[in-house]
Amino acid sequence: MKRNLVLAGLFTLIGSATAAAQAPEILWYDFDTASAMNKATGSIGDGVVDPGLTFPTGVSCGNRACSPTASNSFIDTGWPLTLGTSDWSVGMHLDVSSAPGGFMYFFGEPTSFAFRAVTGGNSIALRANNLNDVDIFGALAGPPSHVCWVYDSSVPEIRGYLNGVLNNTVAQSALNLNGIANFRVMGQLSSMTPGTVMDDFRFYGRAIDLGGVGPGSEMDLWVNGCISTGSCPGSVTQYGAGCPGSGGFVPSLSMSGCPEVGQQVTLELSGALAPSTALFFVGLTQTSVEAGNSGCFLLVAPVLVQFGVPLGGGGPGSGSLILPGILPPGTNGASFTMQSWIVDPAGAIGGVSTNGLAVTVAP
Repeated sequence: MKRNLVLAGLFTLIGSATAAAQAPEILWYDFDTASAMNKATGSIGDGVVDPGLTFPTGVSCGNRACSPTASNSFIDTGWPLTLGTSDWSVGMHLDVSSAPGGFMYFFGEPTSFAFRAVTGGNSIALRANNLNDVDIFGALAGPPSHVCWVYDSSVPEIRGYLNGVLNNTVAQSALNLNGIANFRVMGQLSSMTPGTVMDDFRFYGRAIDLGGVGPGSEMDLWVNGCISTGSCPGSVTQYGAGCPGSGGFVPSLSMSGCPEVGQQVTLELSGALAPSTALFFVGLTQTSVEAGNSGCFLLVAPVLVQFGVPLGGGGPGSGSLILPGILPPGTNGASFTMQSWIVDPAGAIGGVSTNGLAVTVAP
């Protein structure tokens, strides 16, 4: 019981933080639903998955990742890369350790404009017909890695990061990026080599490093909240189901990272109404108790801790949060459950609920 109370206190601390990282505005594929569900806050819908893509478990961030089995397997995002002159950031977690060497594409826009990320000798290079190549060196060696490119229009330049550390900076002419064909993930003209694995692909409509890259920064949460170099001795399981709110959106609660003492985990809420408020409940066991005849169910018992966090956004389905935390000493082997309820007038009782999370911290 003591361990669970310590853990509940940890998430009280997380919930009281007001500087939660913002979700990506354009694309966000964490692949945990074995699909190209787009969890970004913008209006772009889910991607279309080629049958040649698989979703292996236990590879890196969260529950699942994505890997090709054929040379022409992509995710069609349905988005024609309309960035214009604005700042942006793009990147992902990669594991190429089980793939043969050679040239491959990681993402791109397949026209003469050719905005793309490709292998470049001992690097992964960002290229396009109107920008100077930006190589991230060392990304093809060693354990799974995180790569990210950030365009800062105020300089202008593109900065390349490897595992959250600045790796390369390349000056650019002022960019105006507008594609023609739909942007692809997992490839461009051809796919990533079978055996490679991608996880937590994100495309932001801003330069995320302007707020810093140190501990607790948005870059740090992306890098260290997901990457894993082996199997996780803890576990996170989604259970139950949320109920629909405004616009028919069903909010979702997930956790990325490995629940292990001293390791960072990140709670992720998406698909909620915004602006609004998300209420988080922490308990010990799973339950399923309907709130009136609302079709929404309380999924945690007993409720040890509850806290509220404001949701920023612009309408139904746009509300999201990224809440990080470090699992403290004394929580080894603890088990707990979590759920969120969102204030939403479309709900029969003035609110709607997410699925539940059952978490077991590594021994």
